[in-house]
Amino acid sequence: KFLYFPAQTAVVIALTNLRPFTDFSTLLYVPLCIQMVRVFSSRISIFLMIFYIALIAVNLMLGMGWLEGLAILLIYMAVCAFLISYDFLYSRMQANQAESQRLLADLQSAHQKLQEHAAQAEELAAARERNRLARELHDSVSQTIFSITLTSQSARLLLDREPARVPE
Repeated sequence: KFLYFPAQTAVVIALTNLRPFTDFSTLLYVPLCIQMVRVFSSRISIFLMIFYIALIAVNLMLGMGWLEGLAILLIYMAVCAFLISYDFLYSRMQANQAESQRLLADLQSAHQKLQEHAAQAEELAAARERNRLARELHDSVSQTIFSITLTSQSARLLLDREPARVPE
């Protein structure tokens, strides 16, 4: 990247200084500025922007005169600022969209885990209820059998001692 931009700058300078002078050739700095903003840090980008603006200003003022050159320079700066801000916002939108996709995937994964946990909790609750009912049923059957056994043993004892007290 440190060789690309000087080489590109040299090509753009050479193209903008071709005769006959055409002011639109200085528009070649615009894509160079957009690429530069994407590659370098803010501090380096600002320094290089000032350098490119100075190059454009010199080119335009030498080719068109200082008043017309200044007017065209201001227009080019506005176009460049608009395109760079558009590119910046577009890049940020793409980053936000990628982050949203990542968060959506995380959310779907968490939702899936939550559904699995809910299904396990439901199965566990059903098993606990079955066990509780089985215990209650076992306990009531056991108590009934114990009661019948106790009653029949009592009736047998009473039959041996006092048969008149035992109903038929």
